[in-house]
Amino acid sequence: MKHKSIWKGLQVKLVFYAGASLILALLTEGILALLLYLMSTVLGVSQGENPYLAEDMAQSSISGEMAEGPARILRLLENVGNDTLYTMLTVAVIGGLFLFVAYFIFLTGGITRDLSDIAGAITSVTGDVSDKRLPTDRQDEIGEIARSVNEMTEELTRLVDAEREAMQTNKEMIACLAHDLRTPLTSLIGYLNLVMDREAYEPEQRYHFAEIALQKADRLEGLISDLFDYTKLMSGEITLHRQRIDFVKLIEQMIEEFYPLLQENHLECHFDTEWRSMELELDPNLIARAVQNLLSNAVKYGKDGKQILINLKKDRGICFSVTNYGLTIPKESLELIFDRFYRVEESRSSSTGGTGLGLNIAKEIIELHGGSIEAESSLEGTVFRVFLPEKYRGGSEKE
Repeated sequence: MKHKSIWKGLQVKLVFYAGASLILALLTEGILALLLYLMSTVLGVSQGENPYLAEDMAQSSISGEMAEGPARILRLLENVGNDTLYTMLTVAVIGGLFLFVAYFIFLTGGITRDLSDIAGAITSVTGDVSDKRLPTDRQDEIGEIARSVNEMTEELTRLVDAEREAMQTNKEMIACLAHDLRTPLTSLIGYLNLVMDREAYEPEQRYHFAEIALQKADRLEGLISDLFDYTKLMSGEITLHRQRIDFVKLIEQMIEEFYPLLQENHLECHFDTEWRSMELELDPNLIARAVQNLLSNAVKYGKDGKQILINLKKDRGICFSVTNYGLTIPKESLELIFDRFYRVEESRSSSTGGTGLGLNIAKEIIELHGGSIEAESSLEGTVFRVFLPEKYRGGSEKE
């Protein structure tokens, strides 16, 4: 309905300009005809070329001259030939049309210029020039059209940028997955071939090869799991199923699950909290995945620090932090560490990371719960802090 009112307003305005142009053209022709008549009258009397007009001028007084003007015009027309009269009418009509067009173009000049700018802006959008914006200072239909075109341009620009970003993300994802999946898959196939060779290797050796193949298969499963979680989060297919859970117990359970990995990497894990239990409304599966990713990241990059510190306290709501004492993360990397596919070490070594999606997935899950996550790294350690809204129904503090 909005665009119909705009075009209706434009039609009314154009009709008004057309009527005004017609009136101005008729007035201009009338004034020109009057001037020509007066000039011809004066010249004719002064030179004695028109006896009829000269006789009329001589017989009329100055006061009655203007009153007898129409009668003199009729007598003048009676002495003009038909061909001359037709010629004069043709010239008058053509001149009137010319004046009408000239006045119409003059009156609608502002509208045509603005419409030309709008057409140019639309052409620029289709030509992939997305930074041009129309002036919107007019408060009429043209201004409304300009504002609509600007909104359309901004929306198209946003969609084009989103499409480009999606295409770039897909390229990065394909490149990363090709690298991360090919290495363990190649190793898996190689060790399985060794296991099958009974003549060349003893059962103990083949058993060792089978263990390595199982580790590579577990790594492949983790990479594929990260990929599925990422695609679900990005597509918006994941919805929260909040339940009342004991967040303290969940963290303790995750630490127990990581115990073999901690032992393998000679790491100790300390959990410090002021609560014995604390109930929060969270999605247990998603929040467990976020905690798992943070712990996994701490183990991979904190091997040199010999310990991992987990803390749960009241700070900006509920603050859950994981600190490792491995290598310090550079400042430029801290700003990108939650970006998808980002890895601090560019070699993408299989010993220190996966697809680079773990922290990004954790961030998306935390934000789905209405929280936030941040990272800080210095000589005193690298800490990841998760802040969750303080919406819990119960719990008890430690004695």
